[in-house]
Amino acid sequence: MIHFMPFTYLPDALIGPLTRAVGPVSVLQPLETLVTPALQNAAEQGLLSLRPCKALDTGMLERAIKDFTGWADLHQGRSGDLAGFFKANAASGGREPTESSSQIKDRVRRGGAPVSGQTADPLVQAALFLCLAHTYDRQQAALASELSAVQNMQDRLDHILRGVAESKAAWGAPTAGGPADRGLYMTDQRVHAWARLSLGIADAAGLFLTTSRAVWDHMLDTLPDAVRLGPWRLDPSASGQPRDAMVQADGLQEMIGLLARSPDPRRAALPPKGYEEGAASGAALTICALTGCPPRAMLARLLNIPPAEGAPDLEKPVLRNALIGHINI
Repeated sequence: MIHFMPFTYLPDALIGPLTRAVGPVSVLQPLETLVTPALQNAAEQGLLSLRPCKALDTGMLERAIKDFTGWADLHQGRSGDLAGFFKANAASGGREPTESSSQIKDRVRRGGAPVSGQTADPLVQAALFLCLAHTYDRQQAALASELSAVQNMQDRLDHILRGVAESKAAWGAPTAGGPADRGLYMTDQRVHAWARLSLGIADAAGLFLTTSRAVWDHMLDTLPDAVRLGPWRLDPSASGQPRDAMVQADGLQEMIGLLARSPDPRRAALPPKGYEEGAASGAALTICALTGCPPRAMLARLLNIPPAEGAPDLEKPVLRNALIGHINI
């Protein structure tokens, strides 16, 4: 299995290229209500597997998100929100609100725990961060799409009026280098929260894959003993037809199995079918193996806790090595 990390949101434009390059991908989803139509549609087509964390108290998580939304509304300064707040206060006879903003903030920090002094659930705290990051990423993707549409319209006008298409970087549209790396924001917290929830999922094994260079660099800094394999690129002669995508996905899954079980990943590393070394174009894939460190032990290392403190080790003994990867699409 290939697990997308550490994001719970995939932009609509990334789902197709990513799954054509590596096959079906598993995506962590702490809260079902945040699943976008595009993610749900891809899951129904078998392109994505949406992974819930069954050990998570979703009721407490929903309360924490509601508390955060209430706290944020009180601090946005919008007249509509403030008018509604004071109207509600007047209707209560001028009494103080049930909770102040500081009390709401405290509840959010406790992971939605309703009783002051109650121990916060680490899973809920991690899931809350991922849910807020999910919303942020989705808003940023929508903004980038709107700015890109403005840029395209301006380019068309330039072409009509001047006879050439000019790129106006001042509009903030995505440049030739691609969209902004979402992993640049709060990278350590993203990885930590993702690892916390992934540790509680039974099938947390396989290749943990990211498209974020910032996340990739963070993983390599945190796991300096990882053995680098590749990079490989998709065969530029591939036609992009479904059959080619199946060959690539099957070849990658076969190599993942070999690398996860091999006592020496370097000797087992060969370009997967549909990939080649030194190709001039295509999606670049790099994999690192942690020799003798199973997947759950790697997740525990990311959390800086002993493996015994995580979820029970349910993986087969033959899975010797955790695998992390980066693909440049």
